[in-house]
Amino acid sequence: MNSTRGLPFIRLYAWRLLFGNSEGNQTLKPVVRIATTGIVLGMTAMLLSTMVVTGFRDEITSKVTGFVSNYRIASLSNSESFEEQPISLSVGKLSEVRSIKGIRHIQEFAHKAALLKTGDDISGIVLKGYSRDRDTSFFASRLKSGRLPEYNDSTYSKEVLVSEHIARKTGLKIGDDFLVFFIQNDRKVRKVEVCGIYNSGLGEEFDQLYVFCDLGLIRK
Repeated sequence: MNSTRGLPFIRLYAWRLLFGNSEGNQTLKPVVRIATTGIVLGMTAMLLSTMVVTGFRDEITSKVTGFVSNYRIASLSNSESFEEQPISLSVGKLSEVRSIKGIRHIQEFAHKAALLKTGDDISGIVLKGYSRDRDTSFFASRLKSGRLPEYNDSTYSKEVLVSEHIARKTGLKIGDDFLVFFIQNDRKVRKVEVCGIYNSGLGEEFDQLYVFCDLGLIRK
C-alpha cells in the first residue's frame, strides 16, 4: 500500500482508538494516552537538551574566539614554547587578508614567557601583547574591576590587565605594580602596573597564565 494513500486509514484508526466508545477502546485509552504523554515528554526533553548543549557550545566558542581569535596567522614551527617566532606580512599581503569575505578586523599580537614577582612570590606567566588598534570588545565585557590598558604613541605602556585568578593568588589590586622578569640571553626586568582585572569565564587553564599588555613592551 502506498504510504500516502494509507494515511487516511491510519488517522481513522487512531481517532477511533482514542475517541471511540467500544469496550476495547475504553481499556486501551489510558494506555494510549500514557504512551502519548511519554512520547511528548521525551521529545520535549530531547529538544531542551539539544538547545542547552547548542547554547553551551556557542557560549564557549564565543569566549575562546574572544580570548584568542577566529583565525591566527603564525610561524609554522614544531616548538612547544609559548613564544612564537615573529613573522612579517607586507602591506599587500595584509590587504589580501582584509579583502577576504567575513574578515572584520586584523590586529598584531605577540607572546612572551616571563616570571611575575610580588614580594617573595614568583609565578610563571605569559604576556600577550596587543597593538594600539586592538579590538577591546571582549575584554571590556569581561572586566571585573579597573579599566583596559591605555596605550600612547611615544613609548610602550606599562599598564597591564591581569586575571582575577592571578590577582587573588598574588594579592594584586588596581594600581599595584610588580616586576616582570624575562629570562633570555641576558636577564631583563620591567616594572608594570595593574590597571584592570578580568575574568574570561574559561577557567583557570587560561586565566592563570595570561597577562595582557602593550605589544611595545614585548618588542622592547
